[in-house]
Parts: sequence; C-alpha cells; structure tokens
Amino acid sequence: MSSSPTGVNGELITVRLLSLVITPLRVSVQLPLLVS
Repeated sequence: MSSSPTGVNGELITVRLLSLVITPLRVSVQLPLLVS
C-alpha cells in the first residue's frame, strides 16, 4: 500500500469539514435543552 499524501490530506480535510458541520448541529440541539 503506497501512502499518498493527497489521500491523507483529503481525509484530514473531510474530517475537519465534518467536525465543522457537526459541532454547530450539536450546539443547536443542546442549547434548547440547556435553556429549558
């Protein structure tokens, strides 16, 4: 298996994008629970 840097960078970018999308969703879901 040849480790291509582009593949690794692509995975890191997708993980970062997913975390950026998931974090606001978690906050928007937890905020009403904390306020109520």
